[in-house]
Amino acid sequence: ALLNQRLTGVWTEDHGMASASGMYNIRDGDWDQELLAILKLNKEMLPPVSSRSDVVGRITRKVASEFGLPEGIPVINGSGDGFFAHSGSGCSSPERISVTLGTSAGVRQALPVPVLDLAAGTFCYRATGNEYLLGCAGNNGGNVLEWSRAVLGVPEAPRMDDAEDPPIFIPLIHGERSPDWNPHLKASWHGLTARNTAADLARSVVEGVIFNLGHYVEILQETSRVKASSIVLSGNGFLHPLAAPIFAAVAGITVSTPPAPGLASLRGAGVCALEALGVAAPPLDTTEVPPLKDAGITKRYAEYKRLRKMV
Repeated sequence: ALLNQRLTGVWTEDHGMASASGMYNIRDGDWDQELLAILKLNKEMLPPVSSRSDVVGRITRKVASEFGLPEGIPVINGSGDGFFAHSGSGCSSPERISVTLGTSAGVRQALPVPVLDLAAGTFCYRATGNEYLLGCAGNNGGNVLEWSRAVLGVPEAPRMDDAEDPPIFIPLIHGERSPDWNPHLKASWHGLTARNTAADLARSVVEGVIFNLGHYVEILQETSRVKASSIVLSGNGFLHPLAAPIFAAVAGITVSTPPAPGLASLRGAGVCALEALGVAAPPLDTTEVPPLKDAGITKRYAEYKRLRKMV
């Protein structure tokens, strides 16, 4: 909304970012009157809500002069990076789930109706006028992989073959959002022995981060009651050589990745612009990810889920 106003002089917001504010009624598609009353706010104090692909205004003369842009360029409403990562992954139908591993982590499924379940620990935002994103959000993603590299000093690609019994790592070093929504949760290793090496610990950290995402996918499908047939990966965390193969080994359904997984949000912005112009976006080019060949991976994943429920 602030950027739109800066460029065009018009205050406006899209459904997705309005949903994320916590002051929006996803069923009505507008700011929630009851919440606004509690906060002692008038609706007029907030920007109008419209579609992310709406042209909300044009570059003003002042902005054009300041930044060297042509005056009058149309400005499209847009949305947040999570919404664009999902649409940029080509996951507009419930049969395809988007999984993002960036600094943090997210798993999303598009639905035609909102699904609100407090017990599930999921979020549900209205992405557009007729699309709702059910998802799980994690505080622990690539930031945990970076922490592991800094602390353990292990090369980026520990062995790809069968691991010799790495411990189970619960990767909650930054607390957690879904499904607990508890900033005070801590990380932990389980089954650690004197035989384990730094390479074992590094492997367990990667597995823990990916197991957390696999668990999110299960929570999502149990909550939506819509079984997905494929998953599309995004985020530079999946550039780790073990991340995508481990995920494919535990996901239980087809997993694919684009050539540049870190560009999903940028592609989503492009898709939004094409939608505003009434032009169909080209299909996303992806490659199926082969599962990691490790006989113990599914057993460790099952143990992870058992331990995770005890946190």
